[in-house]
Amino acid sequence: MSATDSHQNPGQSQPPAPPRKKKGRHLLKVILVLALAVALEAALLWEPWKYLPARCPPSCVGLDLSGQVLSHTDLSLANFNGSTLYKTQFIDANLQGANLNGANLQQADLTRANLQGAILTAVQLQHATLIGVNLNDANLNGANLQGANLNRTDMSGANMNAVVLQSASLVGADFSRSRLNVGLSQARMIGTNFAESDLTAAFLDEANLSGANLSDCRMVGGYLYGSVLTGADLHHSDMRGTDLRTADLRGTDLRMVNLRGARMNEADLRGATSTRLT
Repeated sequence: MSATDSHQNPGQSQPPAPPRKKKGRHLLKVILVLALAVALEAALLWEPWKYLPARCPPSCVGLDLSGQVLSHTDLSLANFNGSTLYKTQFIDANLQGANLNGANLQQADLTRANLQGAILTAVQLQHATLIGVNLNDANLNGANLQGANLNRTDMSGANMNAVVLQSASLVGADFSRSRLNVGLSQARMIGTNFAESDLTAAFLDEANLSGANLSDCRMVGGYLYGSVLTGADLHHSDMRGTDLRTADLRGTDLRMVNLRGARMNEADLRGATSTRLT
């Protein structure tokens, strides 16, 4: 018997060596996967910029960026005057203070974008998506938002003179303290906040304003023919000369409303609350 055999325990084999190579390969795979994930994330973050020329931002005047993906991009104070942005994606983009005067943004997606203080005069936003957008103090004078989705949008303090909002969806939007000499015919404004807004001579015929807050509004000469205002809050509003013919005012709060000269033929006032109608 050899010296080696004398040290072995009869009937017992040597334990297998630890799988060092397998552990090393597994660790290498994990490192490679993590590196690939970081590279992919970096590529996604920088992807929007590959569509922009060197000078943009800030100067993006007259560019055609139709269909491009500019989401999660900082475009604050950028100048898109007269640019074509048809179907362009600006999801979660920062456009604060940007100049979009006369730009074509038809069918663009601006979901949750920041447009606070932006210039949107004469902009084309037909059928665009602006869900949850911040348009606080923005200038939308002469903008066309026909058929656009503005649900839960903050438009408080915005200038909306001569804006077209026909057939737009404004559910839960905030228009408080805004000036709205606009066309809102057939628009959906369920639960929308118009408190202290100026809706003088606004077209709201056949619009759905159920549960809307129209308290302390100026609506002199407004056109609300056939509109639905069930459960709306109109207290302290000035509605002199307003056309409310065939309007549905069931359960509406009409306390301290000035309705002098208003036309209310065939309006439904069942359940409306009024302490004084002048």
